[in-house]
This record gives sequence, structure tokens and C-alpha cells, in this order.
Amino acid sequence: MVQTRTKGAFDGVFDKVAGEYDTEGVLFFKPVAERLVTHLGVEEGGQVLDVGCGRGAVTFPLAAAVGPKGLVFGIDVSVGMVEALGASVKAAGVRNIQVRLMDGQDPAFAPQDFDAITGSMSIVMLPDLASAFRNYAHLLKPGGTLAFTAPDTRNQVGAWKSGPVDIGRIAAEIPEEVLRSHPMLARLVNGDLLDLSAVAGLLAEAGFVDVAEHREEVTVVADTPHGLVRWTQRHGMRAVWDAVPQDRRAVVEQALIAEATAQADADGKVRFGFPVAYFVAHTPQAGAGGCPFA
Repeated sequence: MVQTRTKGAFDGVFDKVAGEYDTEGVLFFKPVAERLVTHLGVEEGGQVLDVGCGRGAVTFPLAAAVGPKGLVFGIDVSVGMVEALGASVKAAGVRNIQVRLMDGQDPAFAPQDFDAITGSMSIVMLPDLASAFRNYAHLLKPGGTLAFTAPDTRNQVGAWKSGPVDIGRIAAEIPEEVLRSHPMLARLVNGDLLDLSAVAGLLAEAGFVDVAEHREEVTVVADTPHGLVRWTQRHGMRAVWDAVPQDRRAVVEQALIAEATAQADADGKVRFGFPVAYFVAHTPQAGAGGCPFA
């Protein structure tokens, strides 16, 4: 079932980057995904929903964790991502993954279908988190788990960074009229798109219990400075790059490559820490004061 969704800062972006997503010799999404699965603690035989599955950074580790008797549904609103992941699943011969084109805001599954729901760097980008959390609560079985990640920009001032790649340098090239007409994009480049301080409260309001947050710094390793800058154009940050006038992009690219080169190690690789927030919450156990999701 294909659904529509409220427009956001990333509309159409992931279809553009699906063929090259996370392919520039930069270690980031996979280590974050593997750590998320560890925090989730999914058991063999479970049924799990991976929201905003992309190319499967979380989906494949989940499939290994639940084993042949389990099942993982990977959903994404991007046709390109769904097609790419579907091809990878088929090529790998993995039988316990199903990939579907579906909006993560309100997934079309039956109530209490899942033991767990995950989303790495995806769920927090949905336009209405409160509504999404309520929907997930209905999809989870009593005692089910919701686990997801988000970039943790709370200790940064101004536009957020990917190590030496300063988003503010890119955003400074975006015409003011473009930012005025795209408020979600303006919030993204100003570093205030995500209010992580509100997440725990929204989860509690949706009926989740035992809400926990783990803040960790993930070590990002880029094979080359050029590859690091190119990598920022092959995931969600492409939304920022696309707003930069075409005649200015090459200039900005070269400036950022020069800055990344200045921070490269002796082996030519660029290493830096990126703060990530991992959220884990549960639906109440059956009989625990009456399950509100029945």
C-alpha cells in the first residue's frame, strides 16, 4: 500500500541519492545501525518493522538477529530506496526480509503486528512525531520495543556539522528567498529541526513506558577528504546542497575539501566523532494497568 505524507525538508531527496547512498568509503550508517540493534535486544523469531529502511543498514542486521523464523519488514517512502534494497535482498538470498513502499508516519499494518519497531536517522525526520509515536504504539505488541537514532546536535551552536564539514558554510550560499519559502529547510540548516529534548515526553504521551536515552559518540572514518564531502551529497544533506545555486557548488565543495584535508590523518583518512542519540521505549506489558493499545 502506497501512502502520501506531509511535505518536509527531504521530499524527493532520497530518490535522487538512492543509487549512490552511503557509497563513498565513509563508515557511519552501518556502525550506528549495528549499535541500534544492540540497544534493541531483539530476540530470535521476532517480527520487526524498520521505518525509513533506506539501503538496509538496519534491516540486514535485524534479519540476522531474528533468524530464519523471524521476519523484518523494511519500509521507505522513497521508490528508489525500496527498489535498491529489494535488489540487494534478492541478490543476498535473504528470505526473512520484505521490502515495501510505505510512509513511515502511519504504516499500514494491523494492530499489535510487531515485537519491535526501529528507525535509524529516519523516524525523527517525520513531520509529526507525536502522531507517529501513537501509530507505532498501536502496531506494537504489549511489551514491544521502539528503538531509533537521531543526530545529537544539542551541544552545538548554530548550524550543525559533520566533523570538518560545516553545514553553515553550505547554507550561507542558499538565497534568503529559498529559505523563506522552505521553512523546514531553514530549520535544518539552523540546527533546530530536531528538538530532542521533547522526544521523551512525546513517547510518554503516546503511552510508552521505560523510556531511555543513550548518548554516544560514533567514530566516523572517511577514506579521503574528497570522499567525505561527496558523501554529504549522497544522504539527507543533499537537501541542503540542492538549495545552493549551481554556479556556487563547486566553489563550496573545494573549500570544504581543503578544510577536511587540513584535518586528515597521516594516512590521508579523515576521522571524527559524531554525537548520536539512541532512544529505546516499550509498550506496557499486558495486564499492567490495562493495555491502552488494545
